[in-house]
Amino acid sequence: NTAGMDDASGQGGGIQNNGALVLNGIVVVNNTAFNGAGVNSTGVMSATFSDFIDNATSNVPNGENSGGGLRLSGPTSLSRSSVARNTAKTGAGIFSAGPLTLTNVTVSSNAAHGMYLKAGARIEYTTIYSNATSGIEAIPSGGAFQVALRGNIIAAGGCAFTPVTAAIVSEGYNLSDGAGTDCGLGATGDVTFADPLLQALDNEGGSQTFHH
Repeated sequence: NTAGMDDASGQGGGIQNNGALVLNGIVVVNNTAFNGAGVNSTGVMSATFSDFIDNATSNVPNGENSGGGLRLSGPTSLSRSSVARNTAKTGAGIFSAGPLTLTNVTVSSNAAHGMYLKAGARIEYTTIYSNATSGIEAIPSGGAFQVALRGNIIAAGGCAFTPVTAAIVSEGYNLSDGAGTDCGLGATGDVTFADPLLQALDNEGGSQTFHH
């Protein structure tokens, strides 16, 4: 599907949500839009066992062109889902300006940014791998917020945070292939300079795309 590609009216190439959206076992793939190519959500959203893959925003000069996979401004939770191989100028995987919770999610091979956060987030047991520019970038849109990390793999692309206004807090048991200081690692159970030994993305013929 294609929404308008040359101005900000083109939102939500695959799904536009302005209310309450619940997705279960859904694949959102190969959509295009100015912003929010896969999903543009201004309301409440939750997704389980779902894939957001191979979506792309337009590349208009001076345009925001954000949220290749998902562009979110309302409370959102994703679990046992994948956000992979999406393309955008900002937040290729996920662009979020609302509260975000990720649990057991794969965010991989997005260009650029796996996640671009303008509001607080809680990220648990999630694989953030091989995203261009950075795995997680946080830029506040007004006021301080916190990003909490627990039990994640963050490799082949780290974190970029604006000091003070966007605080990153490790709750432990994260793994990084680098020093991990950019992602605030250093809590109990955090492991740094470790190869996660991930294989290529695969969906094994099903709806979920992930790394072994």
